[in-house]
Amino acid sequence: MKKTIKSPFLEEIYENARYSSPIKSLLKKPYIIDVESTNNCNMSCLFCDRQIMKRGKGFMDEKIFQTLVDQSQEIGVKGLRFIRWGEHYLHPKIFEFIDYAKKRNLLVHVTTNGKLMNQERAEQTIKSGLDHLIFSFQGVNKKSYEEMRGKGNYNIFEKNVKSFMKLRNTLSKDKPFVQITTSTTNESPEEVEEFKKYWGGIVDLVTHTGTTSLYRVEDQDRIKKSGVLNKEKRWDRDKVCYEVFKKLAINWNGDFTACANDFDNNLLLGNIKDYSINDIWTSEKLKEIRKTLKKNDKKEVKEKIPFCGYCRNRF
Repeated sequence: MKKTIKSPFLEEIYENARYSSPIKSLLKKPYIIDVESTNNCNMSCLFCDRQIMKRGKGFMDEKIFQTLVDQSQEIGVKGLRFIRWGEHYLHPKIFEFIDYAKKRNLLVHVTTNGKLMNQERAEQTIKSGLDHLIFSFQGVNKKSYEEMRGKGNYNIFEKNVKSFMKLRNTLSKDKPFVQITTSTTNESPEEVEEFKKYWGGIVDLVTHTGTTSLYRVEDQDRIKKSGVLNKEKRWDRDKVCYEVFKKLAINWNGDFTACANDFDNNLLLGNIKDYSINDIWTSEKLKEIRKTLKKNDKKEVKEKIPFCGYCRNRF
């Protein structure tokens, strides 16, 4: 029987009314900060904007991370999410980072593609006190997953997730809460439900986040040759963006950006070496971004902040 555990990230952040609807009055500090420990990756997924990324690649320095954590604790940030544009298990100090943040009472989340999750890393992850772990899927089955993430990768993913869950249960640990998320192109609702049913019997939560984003990379030859564009469902802005009202994102080199989805510094706000989290949070540039996005006038957003013009507020 699958063990039932709780996620403090879900209960204290995602399900918090002030977090889910922060636009009425601006929060005095970000609820969470999205951390890019690295923008290097061990996979080359079809949909990923990394293939058109122009900024330099690297790994977050320990001093930058410690400054981020210390300031976050001081002003009352709830937690850190290791997500964004790289595979965090490539960072040689990822477990030291988790430990440092946990010792300062921050909730910690990691999103991974799962390919590097061997027995040793799984045990370290479980013993680290990590609160929430997401294994990122794509599609709903082996065929659609490998269309996006490459042949031969599905069996590795399935094996690593199942091994992780078995080890967590063997060690009788209540952390981390394990979630699988996916997005889709033209998969049917029935296929999505079957996907949720299968993985829901293995992990703690399964979520479908909607349509896979391809529009920024649609001119790439590998995209055109794949035929996947024939399946893509396009979208337009349909709601106010809450992201800039409740959190910040930081690049591996200490640069803050207004959005975790910003792969190439389109919404750059300043570096933690020069400005505090509070300085960034109350900056005039971020105020202008919020003002434009709050109005949610499609034409104005596309003119003033082109990067945000077609975003569907996923992060």
